[in-house]
Amino acid sequence: MSLIKFVLNYYNKLPVGMINAIAPIYHLMPESIQFTPAFTRECKRIKKIHMLTGEELHREENRYFRRLIRYAYEHTEYYKELFDQTGIAPNDISTVKDIQKIPFLTKELLIKNRDRLISDEFKKKDLVYMTTSGSTGAPTGFYVQKDSHIRDIAYTYEFFHKYGYTPQSSKLMLRGKVFKAQSRGKIYQWDALKKELSINVFDMTPENMEIYCSIIEKYRPDVAYGYMSAMYMFCKYMDEQKKKLRHQFKCFIGISETISDEQKIFVERVIHAPVLTFYGMSERVIIAAQSYNTGEYIPEPIYGITELVDKDGNVITESGMDGELVGTSLLNYGMPLIRYKTGDISSWSGNRALKGIDGRWNHDLLVGKGHCGISMTALNMHSEVFKRVRRYQLEQRKCGEADILIVPGSQFSEFDRKEIERQFNEKTKGQIKFYARTVENIMPKKNGKVPLVKQHLDLKKELGATNG
Repeated sequence: MSLIKFVLNYYNKLPVGMINAIAPIYHLMPESIQFTPAFTRECKRIKKIHMLTGEELHREENRYFRRLIRYAYEHTEYYKELFDQTGIAPNDISTVKDIQKIPFLTKELLIKNRDRLISDEFKKKDLVYMTTSGSTGAPTGFYVQKDSHIRDIAYTYEFFHKYGYTPQSSKLMLRGKVFKAQSRGKIYQWDALKKELSINVFDMTPENMEIYCSIIEKYRPDVAYGYMSAMYMFCKYMDEQKKKLRHQFKCFIGISETISDEQKIFVERVIHAPVLTFYGMSERVIIAAQSYNTGEYIPEPIYGITELVDKDGNVITESGMDGELVGTSLLNYGMPLIRYKTGDISSWSGNRALKGIDGRWNHDLLVGKGHCGISMTALNMHSEVFKRVRRYQLEQRKCGEADILIVPGSQFSEFDRKEIERQFNEKTKGQIKFYARTVENIMPKKNGKVPLVKQHLDLKKELGATNG
């Protein structure tokens, strides 16, 4: 067995010490071998696509779309039955504009028809089963092809390569995923094969963050990558202690959490590097990089087809109107997802980018007195009001009211608490009455994330919104 196959087959079972011993030999191999042929092919495809003119890109998108429709009809029980019942013939679909002929796929329909959505060319053991929480907290389970994760990584490298993020970059990982050494009580781990320095985001005590500073100086990761809530708390510690890392990150790439303007500005000031992010989802129907200059998200057209629809299911084409994101994956043939309603909210800008993905029906929204949704974008603070705060979270149990939970930093005072409360109340002009209070800690969820909004209300009921 070759070294590459040995590593890929037994990586999860090998001790960290053995992995780190193998790493120098592994990294002598060509990049195409280290990252698998699927990664190399996807990188080449992305570069080729980005060189096309607008007209050429539309032709390619239509070609990929037609191929997906034919495949779904011929190889999945669900789409064969759906198309036949609704009178859709694959030959009726010639361009992406024809997508509106196809009914939406909701999370409820996905759960009900999960097995019937799987292609007859794939067996379950050849796919990866994944879950994501829905608005009710019930998990939505689905399947993706085994190479989908590595293909996604190819897009993130393409998104941020100009900021120094490349396949050879070493990374500081701030995620909820449990690393091997963590099971032995360790608070950090260096994986020389992946070039990843992982730290325990569930245990961000001052004592541990002092250790984190030391190991960052030791391993000098090129970029930081993970949850903004963890990075924000780490930067708060450095700012309070007036610590400065000698090591310079090239960038911080935030994932899976809403990033407020206040967090972005603060972290950039502390680490002297840009804060970047992108939008993606486990279902892998849409991926979009955020422009650092404009804040807009630019969907990748050959990754998936992106639509916006209103609450009645009508397609939104004009700028500035909020709607639900609907995605169609052009890459996952193991379980084709066509016109999948994500539950995420955005609007178009003038140049067909997404203005922001800043509110979801199931979180990151507060409800005002008039049963209107207020997103975190509307509550972004452009002041130093959180200067002496280590971590904060908004919690809502009643329409028109919300608590601001504050983990105070050093020198935090009653004046700071009142000022935070005042500025939030001023933002919503009476729609929401805010009550700021201090707490000892705000614990991450089981996945390590700390959402900016802890919502206890049924938003589908309160806002009159539906996901399907």
